[in-house]
Amino acid sequence: MRQKKKLLEDQNRIPRVKKEDFLKKQKKRPAIPLEDAKDSKVLKERRQRKRIEKREKQRRKDISHAYDAALDKNAESLGKIDIGKEED
Repeated sequence: MRQKKKLLEDQNRIPRVKKEDFLKKQKKRPAIPLEDAKDSKVLKERRQRKRIEKREKQRRKDISHAYDAALDKNAESLGKIDIGKEED
């Protein structure tokens, strides 16, 4: 019984990883090559591109919020209409 349990534990055991290997995998790689990091023109273009992406993302969020607000407003106004009371 103990031998079976020990065998199962050995099969299910997660092998230990060397600390150095783990740390190598965890190290962050630079976002841009070192040569480009020193070039002011490339950095300026990168900042502009990020700024444009951020603006576009915010614009999409604003449109989404405005659309949701308009839907809520229309749903409320439709809820207030009394269909049963029609005058001839």
